Formats: sequence, C-alpha cells, structure tokens
Amino acid sequence: MDELQAQISAIDSQLSADDDAGEDGDESEDDDSDEGLSEEEIKALKKQQRELKKQLKNQRAGLLAQLYAERDALDEAGLQALVLALLKAELEAEVSSRVNAHRQALISQAESWWDKYRVTMKELEAERQEAAAELARWMGELGYE
Repeated sequence: MDELQAQISAIDSQLSADDDAGEDGDESEDDDSDEGLSEEEIKALKKQQRELKKQLKNQRAGLLAQLYAERDALDEAGLQALVLALLKAELEAEVSSRVNAHRQALISQAESWWDKYRVTMKELEAERQEAAAELARWMGELGYE
C-alpha cells in the first residue's frame, strides 16, 4: 500500500506542477511557445497530461478497492484498533476545536474587562473633582453661588 501511495503522490505532484505551469491560460501558453515550445510540443504535453490524469483516476479507484480489501482482511482486534484510532483522531480534533473556541471566549472576556476597568477609581475620583470644580467656577461666574 505504501508503494501505491508513493505512486499517487508522485503523479499528484507531477499533475500539480503541470497545472501550475498551465494556470496562466491559453494566451500565455502561446507566448511561451514563442520562447521555446512549439505547437507540437504543447500538444504532446497536453496529451501526456490527459494520460496522467486518467492514470491517476485509475490508481485512485484501485487504491479504494485495495483499502476495502485490506479492511476486509483485518481480524476483529485489528478492526477494533482501526476504529478506535479513527474515533480518537476525530475526538481529539473536536476537543481541540472546542478548547480553542473556549480560549478565544476567555480572551475576549478578559479584553472586555480590561476595556471596562482599566481606569482606576482614583482616576475617576480625580476627574469627578475636576468636573465639580469646573461646575462650581461656572456657577460662580453666573452668580449662582
């Protein structure tokens, strides 16, 4: 199974390299043909790409069949271990997701409290006294002492 996975990885990397080279569109391919690739070479590369895609599709189908065959070949203990490993991975992902969400909620709450309580009582009292003094001054100027 490892060799099949290696083959699929090799084909995937080859296809992605071909796709990356061809992402610019047909017009850029025509520009590239002026720089070194002839029309026949481009056609040959496209044909090779189609063949590789067919081969990849067939190998993926074969891989699925092989996975089913290997699953069927497992004994009760092996099947149980496989299921437990899959469930463990799923559970770990769910727990991690929830822990991260809870951590973000705690951070958000702490930031909210910081915004709310960062001004100390002494600072508030000083501001209140300044405002009261300003009000008293205005009241005195208006003759309401």
